[in-house]
Amino acid sequence: MGHDLATASKASDAIHETPSRAEATYNIMILPYTELKKDDVKKRIGTATILSLHLDKPFDTFKAQVLQKIDKATSPATLSFENYKAFFTIVRIAPQPTSLADEDDYKEFLKRLRRASIPAATIYIQELSTAKKVRHDFSDSEMHLSHVQCHSTDCSPVQGPAVRQGK
Repeated sequence: MGHDLATASKASDAIHETPSRAEATYNIMILPYTELKKDDVKKRIGTATILSLHLDKPFDTFKAQVLQKIDKATSPATLSFENYKAFFTIVRIAPQPTSLADEDDYKEFLKRLRRASIPAATIYIQELSTAKKVRHDFSDSEMHLSHVQCHSTDCSPVQGPAVRQGK
């Protein structure tokens, strides 16, 4: 009987979770530039992945998490959020792809996401035609994210853009 009481208490806590600490699930669709060049949309092949993140995380943390997913899926020579276009859709709330390029877009995205009964969205990531050159101080043999600290699934930038050099 004590076990049922503990389970009911946990369920009650989950129901009363504050909206800012709620966790959202993002279906991330990554489409490299080589695929975007294909004329036949049906022949374009991207990578899909899932990201879960609390709604109270800042835009820089969101970008770092997305960059980590891009890095894992495509291993680009240079990893920078400026090399991608990002859009979002939220079922029944924002069905049309909407820009997710900067802090203001992210705030609007979160505002709309909080209106959903289940915070979930699709994030579309499209690689731009020309990757921007990013200056680095690493040797060519080093392959790592610079300026990003990751602990478990929580990444946050230290200073400046996240950059991956190598290959």
